[in-house]
Amino acid sequence: MSYRYSKAKIEWFIKKIWYNECEITTARSSWPGGQNVNKRETKVQLIRNIHESTTLPKHQKERFIELQQNNISEEWNLRVDAEVHRTQKANKELLMKKLSQMIHAAFKPPKAPRKVLPPPKHVVDKRIAEKKKKSKIRARRTKIL
Repeated sequence: MSYRYSKAKIEWFIKKIWYNECEITTARSSWPGGQNVNKRETKVQLIRNIHESTTLPKHQKERFIELQQNNISEEWNLRVDAEVHRTQKANKELLMKKLSQMIHAAFKPPKAPRKVLPPPKHVVDKRIAEKKKKSKIRARRTKIL
C-alpha cells in the first residue's frame, strides 16, 4: 500500500472531486452580518456521497472515512459548511481549503504506533527509595509495648 503521491496528483484529485462529485448548495447564514443576513445566501454547503466516489483510491477512501467520521452521516454523505465570511465567494474558497485539508490528511501515512518501553533504571530506583523512606516513617509511628 503506497501513500506516496505528488502534490500535483493530490491537487488533481481535489479539483476532480470538487468539480465532478460535489453538490454545492447555498443558504442563509446564521452568523451576524446585519441586514445582509436576511437578504443574501452566503453560507455554502458541500454534500458528497463517500461510497459513490470513484476518484479516490480505495485505501485513501477508507482513511478519509476513518478521519472524517464526525462529518459523515448514516447515508454516507459528507457534509461540510462554510459561513464565516460575508460573501459567498469567500466562503466557497474557504470550503475548497477545508476539502483540500481533509484530502491531504487522508493521503498522509498514519503515524507509527508508539513503542512501549520499560521505565529507566534510575526511575525505578528512585521509586523504590521513596517507598523505603515512607515505610521507615510509618514504622516509627507504631507504638512499642
